[in-house]
Amino acid sequence: MRALFLDTSQNGADIQDKALFLQNLQLTDTDDPKGSGISDSRVAVVQPFSDAVIRTQHDKNAEQLSVKDFGAKGDGVTDDTVALQKAFKSGMILDVPDGIYLHSMAIGIASGTRINASEGAVLKMMDGVDQVHHSIVSANATSLDARLATLENVDAIIGGYQENISITGLTVDANAQNRPKTYTDREQGTGIELHAVRNVALSSVKVINGAQHCINVRAGTGSYNKGYDYVEKYPSQHVRIIDCVTDNQIYDDGITTHDSEYIWIERCETYLTRNSQDVSKEAVSNGIEIDDGSRYVWVTDCYSNGGFGGYQAKGHANTPPAHHVWFRGCVAENVHRAWVISAVESPTTDLNSTYATCHHIYLDNCTIKNCYVFSNVTAWNAEAHYIQFLNVRHVYITGLQVIGKTHDMPNMGVTQRAIFRFREYNAFIHFERCTLNNVDERSIADQPLFQVELNISDLTIDDMVIDKFVKGPVMFTNATGANFRIDNVTLQQGAAAYPVFRINGVGGGTMRFGRVKGIDSLIPIQTNTISADVINTQDYVAFGDGTTSTFHEISTATDAAGMASLVSGAVGIGNQHVAKVGAAKYPVGSIFSQVQSGDITDTTASGRMRVAVRASGTATPTGVLNISRASLQPATDNVMSGGTAGLKFTQFFATNSTIGTSDATRKRGLREPSLAELMAFATISRLPSVWQWISRYDDEGDDARLHSGPTVQACIEIMGEHGLEWSQYACFCYDEWEAAPAVIRRLPAQYDDSGTLISDEQEVIEEPAREAGCVYSLRKEELLWWCLRAQVFQQDAFEERLSKLESR
Repeated sequence: MRALFLDTSQNGADIQDKALFLQNLQLTDTDDPKGSGISDSRVAVVQPFSDAVIRTQHDKNAEQLSVKDFGAKGDGVTDDTVALQKAFKSGMILDVPDGIYLHSMAIGIASGTRINASEGAVLKMMDGVDQVHHSIVSANATSLDARLATLENVDAIIGGYQENISITGLTVDANAQNRPKTYTDREQGTGIELHAVRNVALSSVKVINGAQHCINVRAGTGSYNKGYDYVEKYPSQHVRIIDCVTDNQIYDDGITTHDSEYIWIERCETYLTRNSQDVSKEAVSNGIEIDDGSRYVWVTDCYSNGGFGGYQAKGHANTPPAHHVWFRGCVAENVHRAWVISAVESPTTDLNSTYATCHHIYLDNCTIKNCYVFSNVTAWNAEAHYIQFLNVRHVYITGLQVIGKTHDMPNMGVTQRAIFRFREYNAFIHFERCTLNNVDERSIADQPLFQVELNISDLTIDDMVIDKFVKGPVMFTNATGANFRIDNVTLQQGAAAYPVFRINGVGGGTMRFGRVKGIDSLIPIQTNTISADVINTQDYVAFGDGTTSTFHEISTATDAAGMASLVSGAVGIGNQHVAKVGAAKYPVGSIFSQVQSGDITDTTASGRMRVAVRASGTATPTGVLNISRASLQPATDNVMSGGTAGLKFTQFFATNSTIGTSDATRKRGLREPSLAELMAFATISRLPSVWQWISRYDDEGDDARLHSGPTVQACIEIMGEHGLEWSQYACFCYDEWEAAPAVIRRLPAQYDDSGTLISDEQEVIEEPAREAGCVYSLRKEELLWWCLRAQVFQQDAFEERLSKLESR
């Protein structure tokens, strides 16, 4: 037999039959032009480490492949479609070396495939390919009919999920500008279409020149125009898009999601340069859009520049809108509408409903820069919007920073202004800790910064600072609204012609305005045709510095007719306290001020405060107490007492004694005391009358002060001895009362922003408990008159008797 092994010293000269030698080794003659190389299963590999084991090259190759192992050239000339398709469906770890890999149809990526591309690796769709084709699509959706799948045929067309896919470092050029558009029954293609996928990651991927979108995450079926209750099949789940860049899509969005859930979009950048460079083109493209039926989506630390919309969370008409979307630390710059939160043509008018509304949307520490009108196309030349709200519920905006103008841009619209706009039906909108700068530069004369239209409920603005807005009121509403809370708003430079807030038409719920300050503004709040349950308009709170008073200022805007009503007492400035159960309202009391007389604009004015409470048998509060500079008066004569038997004042201090009514025209039955009465009160005047309060004696002992006057019980006994009914005499009083529990208010535990406990839950006793009891009392002034009259009677009798004796 001939040698089977090469003698390297002979350089193969000792093998006379080379073909037979290779055949015996089951190898192929590489000199044979028809050969396919040495089979990798016949090549041993040992890594250069002491404990490394022998493996075959086949096993080694199976760990990681290159697209070039499948025949891709990447020379920018060859159509690599077939090779790329084989590679991307391999389910392997796949390297994509530097190069431009042309393809002429969608490349399907299958479960398990993990693509690692070099920095210079580009997949580019060839010129002339119809725009309907995607560049990369999950392998189950390469058919052009996949995007038309219905609940009935989706299993046949899609066939379930593709899972566990990753793409890192790749550039995808959809080249849409050089491709025709011929299909009219479906959307155009996407750079990367993640259609019915699970557990997918795109990292450091760049997608440019998309036809419809650059990156789209969607379900197996789409909900568009299929009803607000539509439930899709095969929603994409658990997708991460990290450190990716999109640029210059034609029709729609840089990054978008549809009918999918649990999506994370982090540190991504989206650009649209063509609209800012050429304002004659339609500006309908958006940076990042969380669209129809998407839910539980987190968009974090992203940047959107140059699109019609920077970010959107929305739903189309007759389509489930997005909900539960978080935007955190995101920036929108050079955009027409920085954020749009909407449910288009929502059928619901219930301000408390989330049906068919975009809801639970959060903006945390986001920034808007240079929002402006950049299109002169008729369909899009309306004002620009910092945020547009259209049929939304539960939107929470915290730490928003707006820089309205950073540099000059070619405003092309007829209405060149940027505003916050509330359209149709919106509820539970909350702004907190927001800063708005340079917004006046993007406004027009006599127009507001916040424009509230139609219907709104539960609007809160808390802690907002605006550096300058002089062209109109900060907010104007003529909407049918309810439940406004606006507090801690400072306009650092306003205009004398405008209030900070002009609120009209609010017709229900509770309105609260607190600490609104507009430097140089007409007034903080101006209202008209308001029928809310409670209006509490207080201006700012002065900071106490130890030398000036700290107070709340309650302001009202009025005109000459309103002033006349104030002076006449027909209206007041203050608040009413109302208990509300469902739609039923039960007024309890009110405190308000009136101009009692004079001219409020000079020193002749006299004001008073009026307190009203609801009495038994009445449906509304009635006045009980008037307070002016000169007097404290009951609102109605002779119906109010000072204290009660069980709740007494300790002492009254006065310059003069009490004045009691003794007008003869108000009395009847005037008579002389009877003999029994005179004898009884004469006896009472001789009762033991020096004593100390027990409560004082318990504390002070013999040092407790001495008081004078008989006890009621001793007086009652004497009245009985003379046949008199003591209870018929007003100088004797008896009162009793039932037990009353303590009134306790619980204060919840307090925590700081980091969650650290500041104070525990506390109980505050507002009124202590009271035991059942009774008490006897005297009207001493009347008792003294009875006793004095009895003494006078006895003195007169003594003098008469003495006179008779002396006349004898």
